[in-house]
Amino acid sequence: MKALTTRWVASCIAAVSIALIISAMVLSYLNRHRVPADLSGWDFSGVLGQVTYLAVPVVGFVLASRRPGNRIGWLFLAAGLALGLNSFSAEYGLRALVVAPGSLPAGRAAVWLANWIWVVPFAMFALVLYRLAALVESLWITVPLGVAALVDGLLRRAVKSKQFEHHHPEVFGACGLLILFATLGTTLIVVIPLTLHPYLVTSIPLVLMALAAVALANFHGRG
Repeated sequence: MKALTTRWVASCIAAVSIALIISAMVLSYLNRHRVPADLSGWDFSGVLGQVTYLAVPVVGFVLASRRPGNRIGWLFLAAGLALGLNSFSAEYGLRALVVAPGSLPAGRAAVWLANWIWVVPFAMFALVLYRLAALVESLWITVPLGVAALVDGLLRRAVKSKQFEHHHPEVFGACGLLILFATLGTTLIVVIPLTLHPYLVTSIPLVLMALAAVALANFHGRG
C-alpha cells in the first residue's frame, strides 16, 4: 500500500506540473498578438523552454516511483512543480493585468508568485547536483571541463563579435535543450541504476561541456 501511495502522490505532482506548463503555453499563445513575442514567451526560445520544462516532472515521476527512498526524484518533482507554477503565474498575470485587464482575478497575486518562485527550481537543481556528487565519485572531473568550456565559449563569442558574425539563439536554445535532456538522462542512469559501457559514461561530461561551449558561443541577450 505504501508503494502504491507513493506512486500516486508522485503521479499527482507530475500531472499538476505538466498541466500548469501546458496551460502556460496556451496562455502564451493567446497573448501573442497583444504583447511582444519576447514578453509573451511565444517565440522559439520561449516555446523550447516550456517544452524542456515538461521533462523535469516526467523524470521526477520515474525516479520517485522506481526509487521512492531516493530524494533526487522528489527534488525533481518539486522543481517541476515550481517551474509549472512560475510559467503559469507569469502568463496568467500578463493576461490579467496587461493583455485583458480585469478579465481574470488575482492577477497581482500571480505576478507576485512568478517574481519569487523561480528561486525554488534553482535551489532544487543545486540539491540534485549535491546528491549526485555523493553518488558519483568522478564528478569532480566536470570542474576543469566546465572551466575549459566556459573559456572556449567566451573566446568564440568574442571572435564572432569582432568579426560581426551573427549569434544564433536557435543554436543556443537547441544546445540548452540537449544539455538538460542529457543531464536528466544521466540522473536516471545513476539513480535507477543502469549499466553502461565505461567509455560511454566517461564521454557524457565531455559531450555536456562541448554543448555548453557551443551554447555560450551563440548566446545573445535580448534587447
